[in-house]
Amino acid sequence: TLAQTLESFIARSQNITKCNCPHLRSVLLSHSKKFLEQFHEERMKKLSLLLEQEQWVQQEVPATLQLRINRLQEGLTGDRSPVHAADSTSEQTQPTLLLNHKSYPVVFTLLILLNLIVDYCHCLQDIPLLVTDILTKLVKLIESFNSKSCHLVLGAGGLHAMGLKNISSRHLALVQRCLEALLAMLPLAEQCFFNKLGDKQKILMNQFERTRLAIQKHQEQINIKIIEIMDETFRKHLNSWEVCEEQPSLAIKNVTKQMSTLYKVINTIFTPD
Repeated sequence: TLAQTLESFIARSQNITKCNCPHLRSVLLSHSKKFLEQFHEERMKKLSLLLEQEQWVQQEVPATLQLRINRLQEGLTGDRSPVHAADSTSEQTQPTLLLNHKSYPVVFTLLILLNLIVDYCHCLQDIPLLVTDILTKLVKLIESFNSKSCHLVLGAGGLHAMGLKNISSRHLALVQRCLEALLAMLPLAEQCFFNKLGDKQKILMNQFERTRLAIQKHQEQINIKIIEIMDETFRKHLNSWEVCEEQPSLAIKNVTKQMSTLYKVINTIFTPD
């Protein structure tokens, strides 16, 4: 990259002249920071816009994204060789995302977010001198997804933003699985940054832990909401339940039917690996 080429030029110049080049390094740092600001702003806007349009339905996973994540899992953060037809094409897809030998059904916005996380890891390889800035901005990106998805689904903001008729148990289950996939992705990003941080800078890794705790809290809230849906279903039908000769009663039949439907909906998403 241009940044790496300039860094190499400065290092060789200093080696030849036996003099420091503070002005060249200052210019490189200034332009790198401007690039990072634009890089981050564009991706924050893109994620926000896509979240506002998200319908929370399961999407196929492009094989190109799966390959990028596979390379990250293998520690090949610097490998950005093009995806050839023998490996994958943009038309090829798979039903779920594979991470650490587990499969995750995901929505479109999460696919974009995972792509962006890989972009930030690549950006780190290009501009390692801005490792602390890139780390902070990546954490902000992930936190933005977590907080806005919470507002849109748990907070029912999606009823207005996306025009959904209601927030169903299927929506909740899909968000839960997306958060699980995001938690599985975090250690890959953490490893990229841990290797670039100095000993005194490693305290900044606490930002990832803070984000992890926020995502887990979101997951707990989703679980509570799903239980509330079940509770409301029981109350709705059992409040009118009366002992009668017919066995089972209409109320019990309705409860069984509703629970069976809920199980089928959730089970397709929470399929055990």
